[in-house]
Amino acid sequence: MKSFKLNIILSFIALSMGAVYLPGCTKLNVKPVSALTPANFPTTPAQFVAATGPIYTAFASGGAGRQWWLVENLSTDMEVLVARGGNWFDGGNYSTLNLHTYTADNGNLETLWYWGFSTISTCNQVLSLFSSVPESASKAQTIAEIKTMRALAYFFMMDNFGNVPIITTFGDTSNLGTQPRAKVFTFIETELLAQIPNLSTTVGASTYGRPTKYLAYAILAKMYLNAAAYIGTARYQD
Repeated sequence: MKSFKLNIILSFIALSMGAVYLPGCTKLNVKPVSALTPANFPTTPAQFVAATGPIYTAFASGGAGRQWWLVENLSTDMEVLVARGGNWFDGGNYSTLNLHTYTADNGNLETLWYWGFSTISTCNQVLSLFSSVPESASKAQTIAEIKTMRALAYFFMMDNFGNVPIITTFGDTSNLGTQPRAKVFTFIETELLAQIPNLSTTVGASTYGRPTKYLAYAILAKMYLNAAAYIGTARYQD
């Protein structure tokens, strides 16, 4: 009984203190103060690289490894994940990929889709931040790297889902319908060919983890090798 009364008293004290402080929370239009503003960031090569960090964080999330590997392999005759005695069955999350009976509710597909389009959206968001930044060699190279990362994410989406939305402007929700796979193929190819001149050929600590010309060429090679499946036309000579 004493414990019950004590809890009531403590609750009353907490509510009273909250009532005292609430009237003080009235100044809601305080502008955040930061040393970094659109007028001075990014300007240096290091700042441009730092600004792209969220893109690689999004790309390195779970879907980049496990779910992509599972979807790519379990849906073919390359691998099978058996569920002996019910272990690893997980509601058919894996077996339906192998049996080609999966639906849009499959967790692996859901994670793969979220991974791809969160990377694409993050690329669009960072690109939007650069719109008012003065032109420079660092800006041109960084934009080329961002668009190459976006093209890479689109390649994974096209390869796994076929028809997907093409979104290049952050916050644009006017056209979220899917585009034909052939159109997505052309978009990726056009993007990569346009960015290659501004990508680096340096391979080392200074470019580690960032797109170079060689990544762009590697994506194009994969696309051309599988063009017959993607667009119905062989592109082996390319």
